[in-house]
Amino acid sequence: MPSCTPIGVGLLALLLPALAGAQSVSDLHFEDDGATLTDTDLAEMMNVAGCKCSRSVQISFGFTRAGTEGGLYVVSGRGCLDSDATIKSTCTTLARLRLESADPTVDVSTNVATVLGGCDEDEGDDTLYVLADVDDQDTWTELASVAFPRDTKPPTKPTGGKVVAGEELAEVAYTIDTDADTTGVRYQVLCSVNEAPVFSSPAEEIFTSAEDLCGAAGDVKAAYVCGKAQSGADSVTVSGLTNGVSYAFWVVSVDAAGNPSDPVSLGTAVPAEEEDLFERYKAAGGSADGGNCFIATAAYGDYGHPQVRVLRAFRDQVLAPTAAGRWFVDTYYALSPGAARIIADSPVLRAATRVALYPVVWLAGHAIEEPTP
Repeated sequence: MPSCTPIGVGLLALLLPALAGAQSVSDLHFEDDGATLTDTDLAEMMNVAGCKCSRSVQISFGFTRAGTEGGLYVVSGRGCLDSDATIKSTCTTLARLRLESADPTVDVSTNVATVLGGCDEDEGDDTLYVLADVDDQDTWTELASVAFPRDTKPPTKPTGGKVVAGEELAEVAYTIDTDADTTGVRYQVLCSVNEAPVFSSPAEEIFTSAEDLCGAAGDVKAAYVCGKAQSGADSVTVSGLTNGVSYAFWVVSVDAAGNPSDPVSLGTAVPAEEEDLFERYKAAGGSADGGNCFIATAAYGDYGHPQVRVLRAFRDQVLAPTAAGRWFVDTYYALSPGAARIIADSPVLRAATRVALYPVVWLAGHAIEEPTP
């Protein structure tokens, strides 16, 4: 049998430490109650409410030992190893383990506030690291890392707005801050009556409330949600209100992470029964059978639609005060019901009528002082 040469013995002596130091990490990820969290899940967890409430989260990874001793740390932050391969003080150590005794599957229980190193306003990507310090030399090597989103910065709130009451409804309009980055920002209207929620089954909230999550005082609550704006809209119609009752209204901005801004008060409004021009026309002896089936209402499908309100205001403020205008309204009330019924029964005609009315609404909007509730 051939004997080991001095060169062979020397090579073996060099290779053994390298082989012994080949520990590895696999499948580093976050979990919540055993379920792996996606980037979307993490964005909705690593936010203001999750941090304020120190929401629980777990870290898991597979580990292969290689016979070496030393530290095995789980760390979070940004760029956590400096040029000397030591851990930066700006990063947070989440777990201190040992290379020689770590289990094949490592599970670390922690919380969002600890992972983020506090709840200061910040947004961007942080990184989760698994680091090794072979032989406890305070010289760390990255075994694995994974980036994750954080957003603990609430969006810019609207700059103001107003609320106008109608019959059993309120039209809530707000002003968006055009100087702020509103990418991905949506808006939600809140309301109350006698400082209590208005609806027993409110509209679904689009924000994550720290007060709802853990009782943290001072945050908005889902129970007060009254409506959600459509994408790009700057107003919401809140219906189902009671005439003669005073309601208070607020609006909040909500970013993609579910963070709400501070609420902006829009004041109060008292819905009331209305008598519009047609009702006054009938009371004065008008004979046309108009009912509530008019062309604009048929096209938009809602008597309280903002565009219908503009046309009603144009009728009341511009047409009604003049003899020619009253003649036009009289003629319209006499001729429009039949056409309105046909339009209401056809989705294609409703869409075409809305397109045809667009320039009329635009011109009417520039001729009135304020839409009729």
